[in-house]
Amino acid sequence: MAEPRMQDRAGSKRRGLTDSQWLIRGALGAVLYAALALVPLILMLTPSRPTGRTFLREFSVALAFGGMAMLGLQVLVTARLRRLKAPYGIDAVYHFHRAISFVSLALVFAHPVLLIVDDRSTLSLFNVFSSPLRARFAVLALVALVAIIVLSSFRQPLRLSYERWRRSHGALALLMLCAAVAHIELVGYHVNSPFKRELWLAYPALWIAVIVWTRVFKPARLLRQPWTVESVREERGRAWTLSLASATDEMQFNPGQFVWLHLGASPFAMAEHPFSVASSAERPESLEVTIKELGDFTSGVGLTPTGQVVYVDGPYGQFSVDRHAADNYVFIVGGVGITPVMSMLRTLADRSDLRPLTLIYGAATLDDMTFREELELLEEKLSLKLVLVPTEPPPGWEGERGRVDEPLLRRHASDVASHAEFFVCGPEAMMQAVSGSLRHIGVHPRQIRYEMFGLV
Repeated sequence: MAEPRMQDRAGSKRRGLTDSQWLIRGALGAVLYAALALVPLILMLTPSRPTGRTFLREFSVALAFGGMAMLGLQVLVTARLRRLKAPYGIDAVYHFHRAISFVSLALVFAHPVLLIVDDRSTLSLFNVFSSPLRARFAVLALVALVAIIVLSSFRQPLRLSYERWRRSHGALALLMLCAAVAHIELVGYHVNSPFKRELWLAYPALWIAVIVWTRVFKPARLLRQPWTVESVREERGRAWTLSLASATDEMQFNPGQFVWLHLGASPFAMAEHPFSVASSAERPESLEVTIKELGDFTSGVGLTPTGQVVYVDGPYGQFSVDRHAADNYVFIVGGVGITPVMSMLRTLADRSDLRPLTLIYGAATLDDMTFREELELLEEKLSLKLVLVPTEPPPGWEGERGRVDEPLLRRHASDVASHAEFFVCGPEAMMQAVSGSLRHIGVHPRQIRYEMFGLV
């Protein structure tokens, strides 16, 4: 059995870059981001600054330029540019985007605070009825930024649908960037030479180019590559599998990746949703996405008619055995987090891969475990150890029960803690608890891969 394992591991390496190459690409991306964030700040504070201004005032301006550059780069961070995002994965990009938003807010907010500390008369600029136009634009940009962060942080408590949030998020971001650029131009202190003005205007041009690419050119390309719904299949756990086919193309993807799906909507509409591909990567001519009924868009997915035209943007993500080659894998999932793992298991089965695998699957009941019957069949076809963990087991159940906690992980994964790759997918609370438990049993953080649902 050793020969198939070695052959498949080599095949996995051929499907992507080595770990060292990914590390180098990630480091270069971080350096590029730092340069784009800092260059405007450095150049704006070089000679030809206005004279007679206090250090505190200049420091406040420096913070504002730094915050503004990072806010503008959010357009680049959130754009679906696969080559730029590939080294990091969706979870890392999401958390970075969220963290930088708060850092940028702090830097931008410090600008007027320090101006007021330096000169109390600056308070009068906040009276939008009497203040000059440059100050009104500054207030507008700050209000829009605060609104973006509040709506993003409290979307669910505010019961704001995903579609409405996306539209408001995009509109507020565009308003904020335009107002901030107008404020900088009208103040003029630090764009007081042709070179500096051209540099600063180049940044908004970059942001606009990215927006035009993502909202115009990419949707136009998707429009020429439609997919259709071939079948709709009901699964356990209030989930539905849509089988998609394309008459013009097939999608090459790594098992475990996800796509953005425009279901019954134009690719120009802000109505796409991210879903993991559940089908085998060895069958790219047909895609399957399994969607759990959770409200909003997903509540009616089972009513999707066959023949429905859909548009598929992808693939994205690095949550894949093809990205992280190893001799042993442990998958720990909760609820619908089984979908990307199902893609990996189906792919490994199609490849006749015989590496040792462990799947620990937690859900409320056995009936909530999507793909349960197929997983039991795969247990025989693969070298798979299947551990089902219902919170509410049926009478007579002799398997594991309750939560996926540290004692359970010690029983089923401690023997491979030092060398296996661990893939964790499910609700955020479950993932945080599992992450801590894995570290306690000796798993190094470098061995743990995450895919978090509910990021948007």
